[in-house]
Amino acid sequence: LTVVNSLCGSLTNVLLDIFPRGHVTLFSLDVEGSEPSVLKHLDFEKVYVEIMKIENRNNFCKESHCKSRDEFRKIMDKAGYKIFVVVVTKSDLYT
Repeated sequence: LTVVNSLCGSLTNVLLDIFPRGHVTLFSLDVEGSEPSVLKHLDFEKVYVEIMKIENRNNFCKESHCKSRDEFRKIMDKAGYKIFVVVVTKSDLYT
C-alpha cells in the first residue's frame, strides 16, 4: 500500500481555471462512492454543466439501496438537474 499526500480543493475552482466562463458541456464523475463529497463542493451558481454523467453502481454501491447514490441524487435534484437513469449503463445522466 502506497500513501500519496496531495492538496485538495474545490472542484469549482478547478473547473473555473479550465473554463473561465463557468460553462462545461460534458462532465463525467466516477470516484467510487465519493460522488457526494465532490458534488457538495461544486458551486452550481458559478459552474453550469450541460450534461453530467455520474456513476451510480460500483463495488461499494450495488443495484439495491446505496447511501452514496441517494445523497448525490438529492444534491443534483436540489441543483435543478433532471435525471435520466437508463441512458448509460451503471450511471445517471443529468441535464
